[in-house]
Amino acid sequence: PESRALYRLINLFPPARVLSIHQPLNCVDYDGPARPLAQKIAHATNLPLKKLGARPGSLGSFLGVDKSIPTITLELPPNAHHLPPQTLWKKYHLALLLTINPHLSSS
Repeated sequence: PESRALYRLINLFPPARVLSIHQPLNCVDYDGPARPLAQKIAHATNLPLKKLGARPGSLGSFLGVDKSIPTITLELPPNAHHLPPQTLWKKYHLALLLTINPHLSSS
């Protein structure tokens, strides 16, 4: 049901770009035409840029590859879920802001 709802929402309101947050791969991954934004986010978060590749049926495959919507996956470090919210915000808020406005400075 969640995937169907998201599918309908994306088709009803197509996003300009998408940021998905995961862990534990400690990198910035991207699909579709997202490399420039992924590079900015990697620089801003001090995470390495790694092209992991879209998996069939994944959000990156559907949006990035099939629909050509820039799709970034912010892969947090393995223990990030133990960090306090304030620390997570301090370390990764620029990823969110750059996704909203890619023309911001990442410094």
